[in-house]
Amino acid sequence: MSQEGQLLDKKSLRAVLGKTANWSKLAKDCIAFANALGGTLLVGIEDGQDHPPADQTAPADLSDTIRRKLAECTVNVAVFPAVRTAANGGQFIALDIPRAMSVASSTDGRYFLRVADQSKPVTGDDVLRLASERTQATRYFVDPALSRNLQFAGETTLKRIEPHRLAALVLEDLTRYPQSAISDIHQRIGGEIHPKQVKRTLEELTAKGDVRFEGDKRWRRYWMVQR
Repeated sequence: MSQEGQLLDKKSLRAVLGKTANWSKLAKDCIAFANALGGTLLVGIEDGQDHPPADQTAPADLSDTIRRKLAECTVNVAVFPAVRTAANGGQFIALDIPRAMSVASSTDGRYFLRVADQSKPVTGDDVLRLASERTQATRYFVDPALSRNLQFAGETTLKRIEPHRLAALVLEDLTRYPQSAISDIHQRIGGEIHPKQVKRTLEELTAKGDVRFEGDKRWRRYWMVQR
């Protein structure tokens, strides 16, 4: 299984069972994913492990419990839990969280954003920026299974993370629509984004070797480099 990062986290099954359940901590991660690119929580797989314990089983009603509990402590967060069986026979919950179209928060007014492998609090002006972004609602959904992990170090603000999020959108678009013109990419990921931002992002991805192109000016076509 993939390592924890921008689009993936792992939690022990104890986080959602009995007296050891920590719903506020689970809600924090769900809110952070919803305010970023979306993501998946693997509940029942310990940190540093690739599989759940071989003899682990998930209670039949656990998916419904997770859905209900998270609905009680979050706002604008959708969750889609499903029981999965690993190759070793152990069960776990794959909890998918799509990118929210409105700002996600806890019911007591706390905001978080997923940055690399951490769920960081968002306060002050960053909350306003997050709200402003959502009112313009980018039309394109980033599939967590196809987007790449974002490598981001240092102090985090929403302004600093935005170029990394735009890069993920462009890479996802080129995964689905290779050999695209910049105008087509721009239209699909969101017309509200300034064309120069899309152009600059493509130039940066090309310099890093993540994207290639052929042709010039209006005839130029881009595609993602497969690694």
